[in-house]
Amino acid sequence: DFLPALEGAAGIEYENGSKQAVPLLQHVLRLKPGDPTSLAMLGVMAYKRGDCAQAAKDFEQSGPQLESQPAAMRQYGVCLMDIKQTEKAIPVFQRILASHPDDPRARRGLAAVQLAAGQPQDALTTLQPLLEESGPEVSTMQLTAAAYEANKDTPNAVKVLHEAIVKDPRNVALYVDFANIAMTHQSFQTGIDMINAGLDLQPKAAELYLARGVLLVQLADYEKAEEDFEKAEQLDPHQAASAAAQGMVAEEKNRND
Repeated sequence: DFLPALEGAAGIEYENGSKQAVPLLQHVLRLKPGDPTSLAMLGVMAYKRGDCAQAAKDFEQSGPQLESQPAAMRQYGVCLMDIKQTEKAIPVFQRILASHPDDPRARRGLAAVQLAAGQPQDALTTLQPLLEESGPEVSTMQLTAAAYEANKDTPNAVKVLHEAIVKDPRNVALYVDFANIAMTHQSFQTGIDMINAGLDLQPKAAELYLARGVLLVQLADYEKAEEDFEKAEQLDPHQAASAAAQGMVAEEKNRND
């Protein structure tokens, strides 16, 4: 029960990433209830073992202690997102950005949370300084396109996404995003044409075959759709969506019959 020794031992185990830090920190809290440092450290340990509910609780109880620990602050925000407390996550990411205003990752992090919270216009405002730079990063452009689409500004979403694809033509996720927009607005052939362009560069991308298959189903081209779903499964046996997609083909066929 000698507090300085317990704190020292807990600090050593924590720095080594050892699970033994947890019981030591809990012992410290029994002797020193509400100790913000111990709570913040317990939050980090809970985050690392994937227990976001406990991590969020520990981080919240640690109070202002987190302000001096940007990594822990980010973990707190991520865990709030994981447990569906998006509204509480926004001020956390706002504080991260306020302390690191020139960090594009911090700005994208806040924008992503605002978008998830159904605030696309706020997300666009947050991203604006990055968009005003010459040659914005592709990840910024991808997030911006998603914000435009959520804000019902499809022309700008398509424009930014197309620019991102030109900049990084081998980025599979960009083609999938384009296909999703095409699907939403029933521009099935346009989506297929873009996926074809992606497959020319990435012929082994299972996600692209899956996306094209889904679009082909909408055009009632079931034979080609099934070929794409089978190809996706061959390329990625863990592509569980392929089985669901093949079920979609059967359902659509029955409906049309």
